Amino acid sequence: MKTFITTDFYIQSLLFFLLLMSVIPHFQPFVKDFGIAVYFLIAVVHLISANRKMFSAAYRKNIMFIICYTVSMLFIITLLSLAAVDEISVIDRFWTIYGRRVMSFAIYGTPVLALTYYLICANDYRRQLKKQNSASDRIYHIN
Repeated sequence: MKTFITTDFYIQSLLFFLLLMSVIPHFQPFVKDFGIAVYFLIAVVHLISANRKMFSAAYRKNIMFIICYTVSMLFIITLLSLAAVDEISVIDRFWTIYGRRVMSFAIYGTPVLALTYYLICANDYRRQLKKQNSASDRIYHIN
């Protein structure tokens, strides 16, 4: 899990930088389709990373992670179910009534979830560095 937290932090840092590039108005004329690719990439990486942390016994889950995980997974499950079974009338009525809200959450909620998840990863990385430094200090003092 130590290697995963470090790698995850670097990947999330890169994705956060790409998200900022797609959101900042100065870059938007050059990267119109780039923003859609970044949103998709953030969702896929977030899905893999969050599920790995959630189902790992070694990872200590805090309340911020659990809330972020629950919101993002509810959104992903809703979006996938709407996309998968569009023939059912209940789903069709739901999409007609709430589809715009779901898509609005996708557009405006993704940066918020990405920022929240980035802060969680940064906190995990910082905590891991503290553990490594304190372990190396103990080894240094013993010798």
